[in-house]
Amino acid sequence: ISDALVVGIERGKNDGHLHLQTIARIRHPSELVRKLGSFIRNRMQLVNNSGYKLRVKVIENGSQQTFTQSGGYVQKDRNCPWFQLFTLNMAKTDLLLMQEEYQRVANHMGQESMLKVTRKNLVYHVYKSWDEYFNPLPVSPLEILTYMHLKGEATPAISMVTPGANQAFDLEKVNSFFAVLQGKKRKISAQDIANIYFGQHLKKTKKNTDKDDERAPDFTMVDFQRRLDEAEQFSQANGRIGLEPLAVGVDSRTHTKLDK
Repeated sequence: ISDALVVGIERGKNDGHLHLQTIARIRHPSELVRKLGSFIRNRMQLVNNSGYKLRVKVIENGSQQTFTQSGGYVQKDRNCPWFQLFTLNMAKTDLLLMQEEYQRVANHMGQESMLKVTRKNLVYHVYKSWDEYFNPLPVSPLEILTYMHLKGEATPAISMVTPGANQAFDLEKVNSFFAVLQGKKRKISAQDIANIYFGQHLKKTKKNTDKDDERAPDFTMVDFQRRLDEAEQFSQANGRIGLEPLAVGVDSRTHTKLDK
């Protein structure tokens, strides 16, 4: 069902496990393509607790992430000793073009290319991230936002800490803002995320300031990996939850605006 395919072996940065990265061009309706995960899982006999995981993401036409860029990403370990490559209907010039395009995009990655989370698009992107990674598990907005920042997918917009007219900057919120911008992925604190997006520190009073339970719990990538595994297993057994866009306050007429 694929008219072009690139498969590469990658070693993960978090746990060092070797795994396959694949990008395929499939000219079928997205509703059909979304069923590929179950189809491949059944063909490979990836049952629950088998020790193997499969994650399928559909990249539709018009997405910022293109087939060419993704093909370069799949090849990013090409100079490593463990790398192996398998292709279908791809010329050597196509592979080189993919590498160049991925490198061009990678050179411009960082804060400027990350999703800027604002007051207007926060709910939409939190829902979108939950649907992509954690559906059908119930996961709090704070956890989802922390995961988005730890993963390097998002960064807070400056408007999140900009005060209103005739108001002074909130020092703790600004400190959290710069801690997130300057911090490594593994060092972003859920408390900083809570301060920036939910103003959690503002809810504290002199009476409860010193209470440990008033601070947001810290989450690590290990914690999130457990949640991702749990979501994968649960979705295999029970299916995913389908929600209408209006359930998260996103109208189809404003979808494009909120997604920017």
